[in-house]
Amino acid sequence: MLRNKFTKRPTRRATVNVNLGTLSAYRLDSVELVLTKCVVKSDFMSVYMGMLDKQVVAVKQLQSGDIAILELFVKEITLQSSLKGPRVVDYLGACWNDPFDMKCVMEYMDCGDLKSILASHKSSAFPWDHKLKCVQEIVHGLKYIHQLPRVHGALRSKNVLLDTSKGAKLTNFYVLGAPLAARAYQWAAPEVLSSNRFSASADIYSLGVILWELESHKVPFADLKNDRTGK
Repeated sequence: MLRNKFTKRPTRRATVNVNLGTLSAYRLDSVELVLTKCVVKSDFMSVYMGMLDKQVVAVKQLQSGDIAILELFVKEITLQSSLKGPRVVDYLGACWNDPFDMKCVMEYMDCGDLKSILASHKSSAFPWDHKLKCVQEIVHGLKYIHQLPRVHGALRSKNVLLDTSKGAKLTNFYVLGAPLAARAYQWAAPEVLSSNRFSASADIYSLGVILWELESHKVPFADLKNDRTGK
């Protein structure tokens, strides 16, 4: 198993003063956290399966020495830790010995994300009675968020996680100041793309795109490219 070891980060961390006060209410004891398997790895973030107090959890670990990315990560943890709706993935808190080694501990969802499930299953293997249940749970999640009132701001199939016993839950809410993910524009409402006007209505537009995915098992607007990224 991968114990809770820390890897070397850029030396600029020594001169960075990051305000972590908003995370104090959500801080966990890093000694109790054990990482067991790396699930996803990127230049900025890695996701692990882990154990915390005999509970299986998912763990996001920062992999960047960029202060802007750290600040967005802190905002993400603070935001989603405050959301406790039954159709929202539960953020249990965060632990760190150094800000750039920060780990976010989340509820583990054993089926992964909806986008991957649609890509790997034929329609016959994901019948509409199951899909409708998934849609109902997504709608319940949006209803909870919109009544706060907040918006998801980044609703797409990759940000809907599924579990064999817990059903569908929403995750990865938009954090103010974050750029639109390079591969998320297909789900974004026109007003979001043109002027970053996030709203409950824009979330409903994104839900409509997910409904199209559930019918087609295809990536929306797959033949189009983002002018800024070329992807």
